[in-house]
Formats: sequence, C-alpha cells, structure tokens
Amino acid sequence: MGVYMCIATNDVPPTVSKRVALEVNFAPTVQVQSQLLGAPLGTRVQMDCSIEAHPNTINFWEKNRTEMLVDGPKYEIHEERSGYQVLTALVIKKFTEQDEGIYVCTASNILGKAEGTSRLYKINLTNDVSSIGGLAEAARGSRSSSNTRPTSLFFISLGAISLFSHSLCSLR
Repeated sequence: MGVYMCIATNDVPPTVSKRVALEVNFAPTVQVQSQLLGAPLGTRVQMDCSIEAHPNTINFWEKNRTEMLVDGPKYEIHEERSGYQVLTALVIKKFTEQDEGIYVCTASNILGKAEGTSRLYKINLTNDVSSIGGLAEAARGSRSSSNTRPTSLFFISLGAISLFSHSLCSLR
C-alpha cells in the first residue's frame, strides 16, 4: 500500500507524471503480546494487542467471552492507529482475584474477523522474588550462604514476564 508516481519521458517534451494511490483491502490479523500473564494481586496489569487490517477495524476486548470491557473505574482501553496498523491495550487498574480469566482482543472489518487471547492469573510473591514491570513469578533453587558463591542463578524471561531470584542477584 502506498502512493506511487509513474513518470513517462522520451526525447520529445513534455515529461508526463501521474500519482497513483494503491490500497489493498485485507481481513484483520491479531497478535497478542503474551498469551499467558501472571501478576501479583493489587498491581496494574496491561495486555497489548497488535492488529493489521484495511479497511479500518472495529476493535474490542472481552473477558471470558461473556463480558465486553469498556473504559471506566476498573479498566482503561487505549488505541493507537498508524496506517493499516493498530496497537490496542487493556489496562486493569488494580488486579484482583475476580480479574483472573481469559481476555480476548477482537478486530473486525467487512472482510473478516480475528481474535487473540491472553490468560491472566495471579501469582504469589515471596521474599526471594523481585518483580520487573509489575509481573513476576517465584523462582526456586538452592540458596548460597554468605561465604560461598551461588551454585545456581535463575533468570527467566517469558515475554512480558521477567523473573529473577533477589537473594542471588544482590551485590555484596
């Protein structure tokens, strides 16, 4: 898709040019950033969804395929369009146990419909875990004493979830 210019020229003037805008219509494609998200209770959780389509789509979020979500005291929904691409985000302002479930990002235009799903679950933080970006999960392993070097170091990165053992990563 884009604007193209055709220029016709030969040894006889004048040179002639024509601008042509090419638009390609296609059904939506949807991609969620993380299909599985874990978060501690009480935190702010954001789920991101990338959509490509032309013509423009109607986009919405659902919880457990039964409840359409809207901006309000519980949720924020953001949408940013750039050409045939849309980035949409669902923010849960304060994550509670009732928020656990399946979240569906849906995009629809005259040529079709597409969905992406994310499963959100609660995680319990322990003293051995630090959270990065509001998301964390407990990492288990052997601890080192103050007189020895660590026998193992855990660093796990799962898209939006990054985890590491706090006791093993501290500077001495």
